[in-house]
Amino acid sequence: MLFGHSSDITHLRHQEPTVAQAIVALQRRAYRPEADLLDFPGLPPLKESPADIIASVETFYGLTTQGRLIALAATEACPEGTVITRLCVAPGHVRRGHAARLIRHVVEQSRGPVKVTTAAGNHPAIALYEKCGFVIQERHDSYEGLKLVTLRRPEIGPRRDA
Repeated sequence: MLFGHSSDITHLRHQEPTVAQAIVALQRRAYRPEADLLDFPGLPPLKESPADIIASVETFYGLTTQGRLIALAATEACPEGTVITRLCVAPGHVRRGHAARLIRHVVEQSRGPVKVTTAAGNHPAIALYEKCGFVIQERHDSYEGLKLVTLRRPEIGPRRDA
């Protein structure tokens, strides 16, 4: 069994090949419906390999159930705070609060504002981020021509352990 049975959010050791493979498998299942919704089959997470995940400088967090990875978020630190670089939930586990839990975890771990960019046509994701306190900061296009929106959640104050 790759993961334990806990439903706690855990730090994923993405440099381990089996964990990287699990991340890629989840991304392919989770991002396919978004690619279909947007009519954009070239979403970057659908093209990643385990080697790409292993080489990543991101921090990965995951939720597991029955030893399987069912949701993940990844972040990168930036001078202004934290950027959520990916967030996905397995199709059989959507609309159960997993993404919101991961977003809250990232916000609580951040030492500043949190930003995220998603497709402008991904209305469910935008609504979720807004529900979690994010506001639209800007709209722009990717170099592939996909319409994007960047949302920002202001800093929530000093961390309890700071």
